[in-house]
Amino acid sequence: MIETEAWVLYERSGAAQSALDSGDFRLEKFSFPAPASDECWSNRCSAAGRAT
Repeated sequence: MIETEAWVLYERSGAAQSALDSGDFRLEKFSFPAPASDECWSNRCSAAGRAT
C-alpha cells in the first residue's frame, strides 16, 4: 500500500509571514493510512523546522 504524507504548517503567533520570519512555527506530519510513530514524527518535524 502506498503511503501518502502531507506536511501542514501552523503559525503559533501573529500573521503567517511574521511567524515564518521569526521561526515561530511548527510542522505537523499526517500520514495515511497509518500515522508515524511518536519518535519518528517528532524527529522528522524537528529536522524539518531547523532545515526551513
